[in-house]
Amino acid sequence: MKKIRKMLPVVLAATYLLLLHFLMGLRSEHVALIGFILGCYYAHPRSRQFALDFLPAALFGVIYDFLRILPKSWAGSIHVVWPYQLEKILFGFYHQGTKIIPCEFFQNHHYPFVDFVTGATYSLHVVVPLAFALLIWFKKRDLAQQFLWAFFLVNIFAFITYVVLPVAPPWYVQQYGLTPGHWSIPPSAAGLIRFDQLIGTPYFQNVYAKNAWVFGAIPSMHGGFPWLVILFAHQIFSKRAMIPFYLFMALVWFSAVYLGHHYIIDLIAGGIYSAITVIIIRYCCGFSIRARSSLAP
Repeated sequence: MKKIRKMLPVVLAATYLLLLHFLMGLRSEHVALIGFILGCYYAHPRSRQFALDFLPAALFGVIYDFLRILPKSWAGSIHVVWPYQLEKILFGFYHQGTKIIPCEFFQNHHYPFVDFVTGATYSLHVVVPLAFALLIWFKKRDLAQQFLWAFFLVNIFAFITYVVLPVAPPWYVQQYGLTPGHWSIPPSAAGLIRFDQLIGTPYFQNVYAKNAWVFGAIPSMHGGFPWLVILFAHQIFSKRAMIPFYLFMALVWFSAVYLGHHYIIDLIAGGIYSAITVIIIRYCCGFSIRARSSLAP
């Protein structure tokens, strides 16, 4: 029995890779992820703890990947008009006699330095939460576990919303107008193409070519992840130490709008999803995110 338990992760990993091979095609990142997890699991008791504690992050990637093979007939109608109109009502402003939204303004007002900064920032929206989890894992493992399950749960809520309520991003309206959305529309890197041009390689074009769900603008996890980090970081960092967290969130939110990937309402929705998830984790699942000690002096 002990030998079977020891080999169970390998069996599960092999089964997962076989499923991927037959359902969507095996990619190098799949093999790399599984190899990393198994390596951590078997290398040392401490690294095994790491592999088990960070399992929610791996599950997030697995479930997101499977969105690409979900039958689009299961999805709700694609919403294009009302998100644009709501954005214009709440955040529209007059420019040269015409009422426009921030995304439309930045479509014609962009600058190389800002393109570079926003592109670099936008690429960190998953990296920063996982880095935060790793940081607190060494100091307060229980809090890191709670954060990682909150990270997983908020993504599950988001994925369900993407399927039930598909919403077109701003770049869709910029390219196709307010015409009805269709699942044959290819994903787009939008303003991030300018970042690719600056660095001389199609990094974001390649990333977005693998986008699992084109019409998943609401809620924006670019808006939700930084806020989720802040809600947990407040429990362990001083007010002064929180400044970089807020600056990062502001920069990510600005980048999302500047690059044409999200409306402001998308970002607010992401923040609301994160707040609700923390409430569920704290009060409904028996977890408490109150730290017993601070990481800050």
